[in-house]
Amino acid sequence: MTNLNLLIDSPLFKTRDDFLKSLVSQFVKRRHQLKMTQEDIDSKMGNADRLCSKWECGLRTPTSFNLFCWAETLECHLSLFACQDKVEE
Repeated sequence: MTNLNLLIDSPLFKTRDDFLKSLVSQFVKRRHQLKMTQEDIDSKMGNADRLCSKWECGLRTPTSFNLFCWAETLECHLSLFACQDKVEE
């Protein structure tokens, strides 16, 4: 399994949309690495036709559960890490 790591407190993420765009772009890269089509993703996840395409184009927003399932389909783990300067002792 491959880990996809995003730092939630990153200055790159000004909005929820910025976060989703970054995550989805990593999913697209991983899908290409695995030589999978959007239709392959839809089929393996049991999605409606072209739902993966709508997520990748930003026309629809996947739920957190769908993000988890999408990662699993791409043989990935989603990991959240605390920023070191934000961790309380």
